[in-house]
Amino acid sequence: MKTRLYIFPFAGGSSYAFRQFVSLLSPHLSVRVVDYPGHGARFKEPLLESTQEMADDIMAQIRSEIAEAGGYALFGHSMGAQVAFLVARRIMAEGLPPPIRLFLSARRAPSCLEKHRLWSTFTDAELVGTIRDLGGANTAVLKCPELLELFMPILRADIRALEKGDPESPGGLNVPLSVYRGLDDDVDREDADGWRRESRGAFERLDFAGGHFFILERASEVAACVRRRLAADAGERLKLRSV
Repeated sequence: MKTRLYIFPFAGGSSYAFRQFVSLLSPHLSVRVVDYPGHGARFKEPLLESTQEMADDIMAQIRSEIAEAGGYALFGHSMGAQVAFLVARRIMAEGLPPPIRLFLSARRAPSCLEKHRLWSTFTDAELVGTIRDLGGANTAVLKCPELLELFMPILRADIRALEKGDPESPGGLNVPLSVYRGLDDDVDREDADGWRRESRGAFERLDFAGGHFFILERASEVAACVRRRLAADAGERLKLRSV
């Protein structure tokens, strides 16, 4: 049976943004990219006001699946890393089968303070310029007033949700962590290594060339690392079962 991988998108993102990444993973893994309310296929639903609410919503979607899963992992990028972390905490609190690994990408640990100006204070022009520079949105969306009018409320709601959140730190997990970061991102080594404090499980940090959206810029490389890591985890689980 294939390991199931749940992917949690970044602020303003949806399952549509991960089509290439999924195509690189799906021959080896059973992949599901979740959509938060108001995003992607759930565009008509009301947007949520906190990452805690997002985690509660995703738990309602996947609770029955993970209870029956033979093995699964969570992968969150940027805001998605915070939501995935909160989902993992809920899974542990409910006594459900834990994920075999939690991938946390392009997000500083909850215990690390924000070092830069909060995005919620940006004007629309500043926000569009920042997103364009980071490579986090389709250029056509940023150039089309009609599409931008639809996109900006989603992005701003996600930013408010992310900046509001006490992510229920510290600690509380006993899950292996893989923390990914871009070398040109503002998530520095200390920010990434701070995730060690959140789990008693094994820890690894991988650095990739690129900025905040290295996952899109270097999708093949990131996907290969995920596949290798989960294949190794699956092998370890088989060994433990045979002992």
